[in-house]
Amino acid sequence: MVRRAVPFTYGVRSTAPAHKTTSYSASTTSSYRVRTRTSSKNTPLVYNSISTKQAYAWRRDFGKSNLRKWSSAEGMDTPWRHNDVTDTVHFKASTIAFLDHLNDLARRNNVTFVITGGSEKGYHAWGTYSHGNGYKVDISDDGAMWGSKAFKVLHLALAPFKHEIVHELDNAHYDITIFPQNYRGRYSLGYKF
Repeated sequence: MVRRAVPFTYGVRSTAPAHKTTSYSASTTSSYRVRTRTSSKNTPLVYNSISTKQAYAWRRDFGKSNLRKWSSAEGMDTPWRHNDVTDTVHFKASTIAFLDHLNDLARRNNVTFVITGGSEKGYHAWGTYSHGNGYKVDISDDGAMWGSKAFKVLHLALAPFKHEIVHELDNAHYDITIFPQNYRGRYSLGYKF
């Protein structure tokens, strides 16, 4: 299957309603109504810009209203307290802050993300900034492909963080590393808005 890049813009402002009815008068004696549909792709994203300092502010846990959890043992909507396969308890503070910010933006924009890999040990490659050490999270690309609203929300959530994102098409997820605030190595600057 060939995928092509689709240009998009963030936060496109549209004043037109999703459905609008327009009346046209052909003459003073007759008129007709035409119902047209405006694409919902141009609906604006709801977000507030935050600084890197605000982004990395310490949080005890992350919101889960628009995040779902999948594990190979229990499938979709694995209970959050079950962490044998997809561990969501042992994330570092930077990863928790990112997931909380992602959940907030997802809730505001009515999209949902699925966590498919967490801070579990033994399933992923080892290293300083690895899954096992709590710096990485895998998020399913289902519904979050290039140009979609979820894709834009994901990248807006990543913007204030020092991060690295790799789209693993073979595994159908985004492999996301959230580096600590004091990280001095190479990282993605994200999209500019």
